[in-house]
Amino acid sequence: MSTSRHAIPHTRRAPASGFTLIELLIVVGILGLLSAVLLPTLLETGETAKIQQTQTLLQATLAPCIEEFKGSLGYYPPDDLRPREPDAKTSWKADNGRNTGGESLLVFLGQTTKFVAQLQPVARVNTDNDAHGANIKAFDTSDRMEFADAWGTPIVYFEKTNMDKPQLVVPGEDLDAVKVVPKKREDNVVLGRNSFQLLSAGPDRTFGTADDISWPDN
Repeated sequence: MSTSRHAIPHTRRAPASGFTLIELLIVVGILGLLSAVLLPTLLETGETAKIQQTQTLLQATLAPCIEEFKGSLGYYPPDDLRPREPDAKTSWKADNGRNTGGESLLVFLGQTTKFVAQLQPVARVNTDNDAHGANIKAFDTSDRMEFADAWGTPIVYFEKTNMDKPQLVVPGEDLDAVKVVPKKREDNVVLGRNSFQLLSAGPDRTFGTADDISWPDN
């Protein structure tokens, strides 16, 4: 039996698929470089959005409700949980001395359902975990809460008659209370001294620093 003179053709192997180790290292390096460049920008964009959100909350949501309250009753919402009418009686618990301004604002605006549409979407916290002792109609709760900024820190509220009184504020759960005073202009004049001031601790969640956000803001 004769052997064929034609050699069996050699079949080439297909090149291996996938990345080599060097190629993977290059891809990882590129991704790391992009993260280093883009992440700070993304974080900054997020913080900018939160700043704008908080400014809108103070100026376009809470401040108009405060002014409308004043227009109806002749005085700004108290910041000490004490009604301004001499013969007024309250059914709620005494103040625990923390978050008083913000809690008082929420309580007085929330006693009726007049501001429900404006205030229901606003974030609320209860960083000092106290109870009001009576139902707050607009929010259907007996928790003594505070309006919160975009970082979850309680909004502080000062009414004009108490601008000279520091408030004790609990910035977050499990944190100690800190003393907070109204924000001032460069000439040391309190912002909103003839009406009220709303104050957010800003991105750093620390009151009394340069990034605090207030209304009025000048």
